[in-house]
Amino acid sequence: MNQQEEINLLRYIQIIDKRKWLILLIIIVSMGTTYLIGSFSGVTYEAISVFKLSENPVIRIPGQKMTVLIDRKPDSIILGMTSDIVLDKVRKKLRLKEDLNAIRGLVSIEIVPETNFVKVHTVDSSPEKAALIANSLTKYFVDENKTFDKNKREAIQKELKRNEDQLNDIIAQEKTLKKAIEEAPGLNIDSKDKSLIIAYNRQALSALQQPKYLVSQDADVLKKQFSEMDLIEVTTKAVVPTKPVERPLLFNVIFAGVLAVVGGIGISFGMEYLSENRK
Repeated sequence: MNQQEEINLLRYIQIIDKRKWLILLIIIVSMGTTYLIGSFSGVTYEAISVFKLSENPVIRIPGQKMTVLIDRKPDSIILGMTSDIVLDKVRKKLRLKEDLNAIRGLVSIEIVPETNFVKVHTVDSSPEKAALIANSLTKYFVDENKTFDKNKREAIQKELKRNEDQLNDIIAQEKTLKKAIEEAPGLNIDSKDKSLIIAYNRQALSALQQPKYLVSQDADVLKKQFSEMDLIEVTTKAVVPTKPVERPLLFNVIFAGVLAVVGGIGISFGMEYLSENRK
């Protein structure tokens, strides 16, 4: 360190020492204010309900005619859970005084990693109210999508029944054609006509194989879809919390103190600069 750097450092120390009471006052005021605000601010309670998404994340957002392909991200799911129509239903059911945006601010969504489970967190100064909002919001959203999933299952079942009828019809036609081929040699007609009958029936039998294969493939796909469908459902209802959410009061006070030190030193240098310029 050269002489000039030593002089600058000494000057900085002198300025800090000269204004140390100001810096100390800023630190005390900042930390004290943070402590008082943290100590006397309203107590907050958190309630958590849990539901399970279906395997195929296609859900219905209440109030919209179209279904959406949801991508298992909190932003996407909260869009569906906190839509105006859902929140309005919850507000009316619980007779809440807050507007929709205020209620929306009480809710946060958490996707449990590598699972289909979704946690709905709600916070409020009233533990009972926090639990009621969490359960009502989750129940309404799940009920809406249960209905949607039920309709999907019924649609698949109807399609399976239609495919089954088609397949049975093709099988019946096959039996009729095979029987005609077997009985053709015994008919009391010209041998040339017998050959034509057999050839025609064999051609018709061959033509049935492609639609039979396609119908069977469609049925297999539908059966797979039906077996993999997992209805969305509530797995854990929110209970009334007994302890408030812990606030990081000590961390906030220390952080305020650090900022006060930096701010106090900055103010001290600024005041010294202004004082020297006046001279």
